[in-house]
Amino acid sequence: MIKQLSIFDIPVNPTKEIAVKNEKVDLKPAAVIKQKIHKESSLMSLTTLMHQRFGITRYSKITVTANETLYTLFRKLAFYIYRNGDWKDEDYEQTAAIIGNLTYYGYLSDHDNESISSAKAVSEADNPFLKAHKKLYQGEKDFTLQTASNCEKLRFLRVTDETCGNTYTGQVRYFRDIPTFTFGYVNRKKLIGYGKLVLAIKNAYDEQQPSFERETLNELLHQLFAYRYSNKKYAFLFEKSPLPDTYAELLQNHDISRKEWQETVQRNRAIDFIRNFVFDNYNIVASQRYEDAITRKTRARAWQTKKHINYDTSLLMNHSSLLNSFSKLELDNDVDYHAFHEFEHEVNRVLNVLPGGLNKPALRLRRLGNYHAMGMYIPAVNNIVIDFRGPEDSEIFMPTAGFHSFIHEYGHFLDYQSQSCQISLQPEFTNIVNRYREHIIHSDVTLDKPEYYCTPTEVFARCFERYMDNAGLQTALLDKHSTYETSPEYQAIDSQMMKDATKIFDRLFPEIRRNLEDIQNKL
Repeated sequence: MIKQLSIFDIPVNPTKEIAVKNEKVDLKPAAVIKQKIHKESSLMSLTTLMHQRFGITRYSKITVTANETLYTLFRKLAFYIYRNGDWKDEDYEQTAAIIGNLTYYGYLSDHDNESISSAKAVSEADNPFLKAHKKLYQGEKDFTLQTASNCEKLRFLRVTDETCGNTYTGQVRYFRDIPTFTFGYVNRKKLIGYGKLVLAIKNAYDEQQPSFERETLNELLHQLFAYRYSNKKYAFLFEKSPLPDTYAELLQNHDISRKEWQETVQRNRAIDFIRNFVFDNYNIVASQRYEDAITRKTRARAWQTKKHINYDTSLLMNHSSLLNSFSKLELDNDVDYHAFHEFEHEVNRVLNVLPGGLNKPALRLRRLGNYHAMGMYIPAVNNIVIDFRGPEDSEIFMPTAGFHSFIHEYGHFLDYQSQSCQISLQPEFTNIVNRYREHIIHSDVTLDKPEYYCTPTEVFARCFERYMDNAGLQTALLDKHSTYETSPEYQAIDSQMMKDATKIFDRLFPEIRRNLEDIQNKL
C-alpha cells in the first residue's frame, strides 16, 4: 500500500552547500552547527521533554497490543523508562523513597499518616540483614527509608534482581525473631522505572489539580505497583465503572450510597488521569520512533534542490504564482508544463480556502518512488513534497497522481506551523489519538505497521482530510469521498472522534468554513 509519509528530523551534511533564501552559501562551522540544530529541533524537543519528565537520555521501541490493561501499560512504560536512562546513585535514592511510599501504602496510614520523605543507602556496618539473612544475593542493595515522623521501627527497601524483587513487590515483610525493622522487596528495574513514572504523575497532578482526591491517586498507584494485582482477576480495578452523571439517576436502578457513588466517581477520574498520562507518553515515544525511522530512510534528499534543472523548468519555477503562497517552488524536469498549470491553478484555488501557517512552506514536485509515498511533509525544513506521477509511473494525470495527497500533507503543515507547539501532541487532540489507537488495536482489520497510523500527526492529517471532505471542499487535491467511507485507516475515526476533531478545527481555523461559504455564494 502506498502511504502518505511525514519526514520529521532531517540531518544536515556540513560538507555540502545549503540553500538559504534561494541562494547557495558556504556555511562556516558555527553556522553549520546552528543550521543542524535547527533542522533537528523536532526530535530534540520530544527527547528534551522526555528527559525533563523522566530523566531518560534515549528512546527505543514500545508496543501496545489488544489485551493490554492499564496495569500492563503502566508496567511497560515504567520498564521503558529504566531501559533508556543512565542512572546514578541519586536516582536510586530518589526513587527508593517513592517506591517506599508505594510499598508501605496503607501500613503507614495506621501510624499517624506518616509518609516516607527520603531514602539513604545502607552501609555494611548498619545493615541488619547481615545478621538476619544467612544469604545475601549478589548485586543486592538496601535503603533505609526515612519517615516524616520519628518512629522506633526501621523500614528498609531491598533492591534485588532475584525473583522476590518481583513477586513480593508491594508487600511489607518482617522477621518474627527480629521485630525491630520491616522491609519490602523491589526489582531494580521497577525501582527506577516505577519511581520515575510515579513521580512524574504526581507532579502532573500538582500542576493540573484534577477533580479527585490525592488519596484516590495514591491508592491506584499502589495497586499499579503491587505484583499481586498483575493477575487478570484484578483487571476490573483498572477499568472505569459505568455511572450516570447524577446520584438521582443512579438510585433509579441501583442501591448504592452517595458516599460509594462519590468514591467511584473519584476513582473513575483517577483512572482517566493516569491512563491519559500513560498514553500521552506513548504518543511521544511513537513520534520519536516514527521520526527517526523516516529520517534514516530519506537521508535528507527529498528536500534538497536538484543541481541540474533545465532552463524552461527553472523559468516556470521562478515565475509561478505559487511563490505568493510558498517560500520556494521546485519542479522536476519531467513535470509536464500543461499539467503543472492545472495543478498551479487548483492549488491557488484551494489556498483561498485554507489557512496559512506561521511560516510559508516550500513546495517540491518530485518523483517519490524510492519512498513508496505519494507525498511527504518535512517539518524540520517546512517542506511539502508531492509526487507528480500516477500510480503506474505514467505521465502526470491530476485525478490519479500524488496530487490528491496535497490536503493530507497540508494537514501536517498546519499541525506543525499553526502554533508554536505541535497541535497533535496537545491534550485536547491526544484524546482523539488515544481513542484512534484503541480502535486500530482492537479492530479486526489488519493494517501494515499500525504504529505508523497511530502516530499523532498522522491521525491529525487524516482527521483534517475528512474534515475538509465533510466541509464540502471539491478538489483533485483531496482523495475521493469513497476512500474516507471505506478505507480502514479512515474508518477508525468514528463519529464521536470526528465531532471532537471538527470542534478543534472550527476553533483553530474558522476561516475555512467562511471561505467555503463565500465560494458557494459566488456560484
